[in-house]
This record gives sequence, structure tokens and C-alpha cells, in this order.
Amino acid sequence: MKFRQFFHRYFTRDGRLSLMVGICLVPALVLTAFGNEQAGMIGVVGLLPATLAGISPRRRQRAAILVYGLVWVAAVWLGYFIKTHLNMVTAAALMAAIGAAAFFVSQRFRWAGVAFTVVVPVISLGLNYEAPKMPLAFTQGILPGSLLAFFVSLCFPEFEAPSGSPASQPPKANRQFPALYAAALATAVGIGYSWDHTGWEVSAVAYSMRPSQQMAKIRSVSRMAAVFIGASLASLLLLANPPPVVPVIVAAMLMVAGAGLHQSKANVTPAFMTFSSLVFMLFPTMDDTLVERKYFERILWVAIGLAVSCFYGLLLPWLRRRIMHRKGSADEERNL
Repeated sequence: MKFRQFFHRYFTRDGRLSLMVGICLVPALVLTAFGNEQAGMIGVVGLLPATLAGISPRRRQRAAILVYGLVWVAAVWLGYFIKTHLNMVTAAALMAAIGAAAFFVSQRFRWAGVAFTVVVPVISLGLNYEAPKMPLAFTQGILPGSLLAFFVSLCFPEFEAPSGSPASQPPKANRQFPALYAAALATAVGIGYSWDHTGWEVSAVAYSMRPSQQMAKIRSVSRMAAVFIGASLASLLLLANPPPVVPVIVAAMLMVAGAGLHQSKANVTPAFMTFSSLVFMLFPTMDDTLVERKYFERILWVAIGLAVSCFYGLLLPWLRRRIMHRKGSADEERNL
């Protein structure tokens, strides 16, 4: 009973989206069955934007899947450009400006929430890449994957939108949050700019830091847990040196499961994103030493990013409240 209450409190199921993603994965699995495992893995990863976009209640709104796909491709390439063409100071300043602007836009226009929840995190992911190979692979998977998902989504009947969906609610206005969010992004870029996979730290900030401190706590804890689970599954699987078809099938299964839970309050998306990205990155070689190194890097880099997020999103606001409270108490004593 307690587990059921816990599940309903933090997790939201979406069987409709799981079915759509499962149907869209068929071409990737067919390619894998015919021996083209690399193309199959690209097909699986290419459904990430469609999975996060979900199925809108009205058919005319389902073009959002295409928009998500285009935004992902553009954001990944922008992150790649920032990493490869700008120095650390300029990159940090630009990410801070993009983060603050995205939040302000999402506050002003309800339809622009994607700028805060998708654009900034995906630009952060693009910071991982110093060669065009990976952004190009993402493009090859995302564009056809999003197009296929859009047409498949039109086959589903219209339905009433669920009320109170946590993921669909825009962030509440907060006067201090944009500055803190921008500072956190800039700090994460500064810390990890000279390391491999800078985007792991920055995306941890972008995905977990929220105006609501309760939501920030939930997303930080659940993100760390999800990244640990996804990285552990990927590493154990690759260290077992299975047939090439196995990682693709497991990634597809996790994609279907993640699609059914992506609207949850808890940040479960990183589990299948971490698994898919590590398998996608290491899939051709499966070198044991490289797998172990990337596993520990992924865990450590995300932990550092979450520490930055908690410092700016939780600790500094708490200190400000304490100072204001003491100042208010002192003023009351003087007035007595």
C-alpha cells in the first residue's frame, strides 16, 4: 500500500505514449535484425525528442513532435558550436544568457515553456561533442524518428487532457531564480569546460534546477538515482560483451518504459537517456577500460552538476531567507 502511494505521488503512467514509441521502434529493430546494429541504435536514440514531446490530446497539436525534433537538432548543433568555437568565459556567459532568456520567455508565453525545459538542457548536451560525428548521428536519427512518430501519433484518437500533470505546468515566477539559474549554468560550464563531456555537468543543472524548491529536491535526487541506474545497466551490459543486437533491444525496452513515465514528478528520463547515450557512445568498441572510465565519469560529472544546482537553487535561497528572517527579528526588537 505504501509503495502504491509512493508510486502515485511521484510517478505518472502514460500507456498511450509507450505504445506509440513501441510502434516507432519497429524500423530500428528490423535494421538490427538484419545486422545493422549501429543504424538500429541511431533509430532508438532518434526517438528521444518524440518521447519527451508526448502525444497531445488534439491531433492538430501533435505537430509539436516535429517541433521538438527540430529544436533538438538545432540545440545539439548550437551546443557543439559553443564548445568548439568559443573560449570558456564566452561559453559560460552565453549559456548564462541563454538560460535566463529561456526562463523569461517561458514565463511570458505559455507555449514557450519548451525554451526552458528542452532548449537549455539539449544545448547543454551538445557541449559534450568536440567533433561533428555525434551531432550528425543525432540528426540522422532524430529527423526521421520525429517524422515517423508524428504520423503514428495521428493514428491515436483524440482524448481529454489530464488535469494537474506535473510536467505540463509552467514554472512559477520567482524574482531571484533567473539570476541564480544563469549563475549555476555559467559555473557548471566553467568547472567542466576543459573536461570531456562538459554537457554532463551543465545538463544536470538545466534538468534539475527549478523555481520550486520542492520540485528541485525531487528532481535532483531522482536524477542522481536515475543516472546511477542507467549508467550501471549500460556498463554491466557492455562489460558482459553480449552480441551486438542485445544492447539495441535493451535500449528499445528502456525507451518504451521511459516513455510511459516521462510525465512523472520524479526525473526518470535520465535513466534511459544515460543508458542510451553510453551504449551509443561505446557501442562500436565495448572496450572494458573505456566502459569503466566513462561509467565513473558519468556518475561524478552529474554529481558535480547537481552540487552546483543545489548550491544555487537550494542553499543560497535558504541563506537569504535566514538573513531576512534575522533582519526582520532585529527590526522588531528595535521597535519594541
